[in-house]
Amino acid sequence: MDRSKVHICTARIPKDAPQTNLLSSLSSSGSLAMPIETFWPNGKRLRVKFLRGGSQKVRNKVMFYAQQWEQYANIDFRFVESGPTDIRISFDWGEGSWSYIGTTNSRIPENEPTMNFGWFDNNTRDQEFSRTIIHEFGHALGCIHEHQSPNVTINWDKSKVYEYFAGPPNYWPPGDVDRNLFSKYDIATTRASAFDDRSIMLYFFPPELTTDGKGSSNNVILSPTDKEFIGMIYPFQTRSSGIWSTREARDWFPPVALNAKQILFNTEYLTKPQLALGLNELDIDEAHDVRVKIFADRVTTKDFIVRIDAWDDTALYSGGATWVEFDQNDSDYQVAVGTYKVVAPPSQTNSMHITFSSAYQEEPKIIVWLSSLNMSKERNIRIAAYADNIKPDGFDIHIDTWSDSILHGATATWIAYPSSKDGVTSGNDDTSHHRDWYPAQLNNGHKLTYNTLYDKVPKVYVAINRLDFDAARNVRFKAFASDETEKGFQWNVNSWSDSLCYGAGVGWIAFG
Repeated sequence: MDRSKVHICTARIPKDAPQTNLLSSLSSSGSLAMPIETFWPNGKRLRVKFLRGGSQKVRNKVMFYAQQWEQYANIDFRFVESGPTDIRISFDWGEGSWSYIGTTNSRIPENEPTMNFGWFDNNTRDQEFSRTIIHEFGHALGCIHEHQSPNVTINWDKSKVYEYFAGPPNYWPPGDVDRNLFSKYDIATTRASAFDDRSIMLYFFPPELTTDGKGSSNNVILSPTDKEFIGMIYPFQTRSSGIWSTREARDWFPPVALNAKQILFNTEYLTKPQLALGLNELDIDEAHDVRVKIFADRVTTKDFIVRIDAWDDTALYSGGATWVEFDQNDSDYQVAVGTYKVVAPPSQTNSMHITFSSAYQEEPKIIVWLSSLNMSKERNIRIAAYADNIKPDGFDIHIDTWSDSILHGATATWIAYPSSKDGVTSGNDDTSHHRDWYPAQLNNGHKLTYNTLYDKVPKVYVAINRLDFDAARNVRFKAFASDETEKGFQWNVNSWSDSLCYGAGVGWIAFG
């Protein structure tokens, strides 16, 4: 067996990890010290710094391969030169390659590395860069070694294993072999997929080290199961399309009152997600009252039904919905759908105080979308939904009309999140900030600049929170984002044909 070609990493645990957080092994000798929960908060921006060593070429390779995880996980590695950091990288030759696991990185002093690459130079092959860097950053995200998963059985020939790893390049004593190969994580406290022999987190080991002659392959890229698992642990805030229009399923004519579409989540959630929906498109005949509602139906961990419905004699030519998904376990977000509903008798100003189930440590950001309308055709369609009096423990939500408009009912959706939340920003904007209400305009919008820095183009979701349309013509609009860059985007609320749009407003949220 050629030991010289097999470089093996170690997953490190802080020396001061409390005993109450350590898991005992279910098999083999010794125990596997591992904090119970090591995954970072979903969507976290992890600040990464190079401490010492490594040529610019090698550092560039680390930055490139580390970011392979970002394609499948809602996590963002930010390589910085100063300031507080979460991950610190050294290139100490001969020290092997290793990483602390997940949030245990936070226990390491700022002047010490949390990850090391011990055999890289300018002549290292890309295959080895890929294998090792993706593997170590998998540990940094909280992933364990695949061969130590509670779901795997490997028939080790222990005497041969001890002999094999005692020599170069690893020089492991028996205790290190026990800890890094034979010990397993507790199934009761470990999130794990079924055993994946193609996982980037699986050591390469030759068949001679097992009693049944079954070795492992030399995995150098993320496997399909790796991608699915990390996406389930760090789900993107909106992993399906985020928008749907009835025009995708049918022609605008004839009108159809009940419209539905099954939406499959790209990756299954561990628990049913929360969904916030807002109206982004409408085409309703002028001859009847404006009655429309959008909502999520039959939500599961795998999918949901988006509904866009009208009722009574309303003629719905088309409608559209924007939605955002939130993991139920993500305590940073509080989402309510349909919690504020205005019903008859009509009133021009309506409000309610919302108290958060858990108060924030700071004043949160709030966006509000309209998700249902019921307004008389006898007067112009004027409606606005908004939040004010925002405090850490709650806020006031409003659904108002003005002038002589007649509001029979409406529903608003709201989203709240901490103002300091990494990777997300939001806001509201309105045509009244940029033009007079008269004359009416078909095309409306404005270019906005983000108040936070993104290193890639974020996903932007836009829906309506204010409308001012002439009731003598069809109410027709489509709200959407365009000209999206890492610096900003343009929101649009466009109408068509003979519709008269005196004004419109949107709420938007961007995830990067």
